[in-house]
Amino acid sequence: MGLFSKFKKEKNIDKPSQKKVDKKIFLEHESEEDTNPKIKLYNEFVRHAFSYDTEFFSTCGITDTKEIRRIFEYVINDYPEMFWVCGYQLTSDSMAVSYRCINEDGQIDVKDIERKKAELRKNAKYFTRGITKRTKPYDALITIYRRLILELDYDGVGLKTEEKQGDEFDYTTDDNLRSLYSALVHRKVVCAGYAVAMQYLLQSVGISCACVSSERYNNSGHAFNALKIGKYVYYLDVTWGDKSDTLTGKKDAGDISYDYCCVPYKEFLLTSEGAKAYHTPNKEYFPDLEEFKDTNHEYFRFRKAYLLRYDENIMADVFAQTAKTYDKKEMGNFAVGFRCHDVSLMNYVVGQINNKVTMKRIINKAMELCGRKKKQLSKLFTDDFQIKPNSATGVFYIYFK
Repeated sequence: MGLFSKFKKEKNIDKPSQKKVDKKIFLEHESEEDTNPKIKLYNEFVRHAFSYDTEFFSTCGITDTKEIRRIFEYVINDYPEMFWVCGYQLTSDSMAVSYRCINEDGQIDVKDIERKKAELRKNAKYFTRGITKRTKPYDALITIYRRLILELDYDGVGLKTEEKQGDEFDYTTDDNLRSLYSALVHRKVVCAGYAVAMQYLLQSVGISCACVSSERYNNSGHAFNALKIGKYVYYLDVTWGDKSDTLTGKKDAGDISYDYCCVPYKEFLLTSEGAKAYHTPNKEYFPDLEEFKDTNHEYFRFRKAYLLRYDENIMADVFAQTAKTYDKKEMGNFAVGFRCHDVSLMNYVVGQINNKVTMKRIINKAMELCGRKKKQLSKLFTDDFQIKPNSATGVFYIYFK
């Protein structure tokens, strides 16, 4: 149940379609409700949530509270647009949906929800503009990925405020840090906001995507995505691709990291030792997620920027392709990035190119590959550059200022 457990069963999606997310409720295997109580409960939860129904309904004979919690997580993860739901109430044999957006009378504010849904859909158009049925799925994904990173800020200030509030935090109000509405409208969220925004927007253009919660580390968890392009499945972390933080202001806000963009599970775990838990799917709620091994659409391999050895010709070609396709509004600060086969190779490559003579030689080769545009594009490659390596992933970026 849930998108994450259907990745291997779905038909391949070769082209995006303009699916109108939130316009229609797509129920899970509705024909199986009479024989499968889990599907029945899942669908009942969906029906009540979208009709803003506060009445209790049967748990369909399911009494295991962990199983009920798991089904709830499946619903929430399959319907990121359901920002007005905050949980559920449970008795021995029935349950009811708990809502956010409560008015002064203690009732669910339907008008407020409908207004916000319309606002959400309007704002979503910015992130998918220009994407049509002719757009290749990978191009659509990268476009949305970049726009989210450039438009959203990680709200470190808001997170610290919430931590100070502790038990006093009112969970019936809008979740300004984690909801889809907050991500696309206010554009200040934490990891869950990034993940549900990515899921919703990819689904809206026909790409299968799930929001996944991690195991906990130091009393906190993380949220990321699993997605499918054609027959290939990958992990993706939009939050860790963004350098902005309301705690530090706009420093490095235009930098985009692709270290965890469409990577296999083995590379998804390449992070600091303790933080590996943040990239480990929560086994209680996501027991069926596999250790996907596909690399076809991993960002650097796809762009032929994956290095098996030090090769200035390969690097010059990547420099040229990056310059020829650069669009500041869509791609942020100008940078050329590479993923090395291992960290030792990365250290060697960085050591070789971290001087102006070598860099000038590579740039000159790149400019020759740019043909008639070389004079125009040469302005992107200034003498003032900074190399930023990641000792966990083997990725490094060269930023030109």
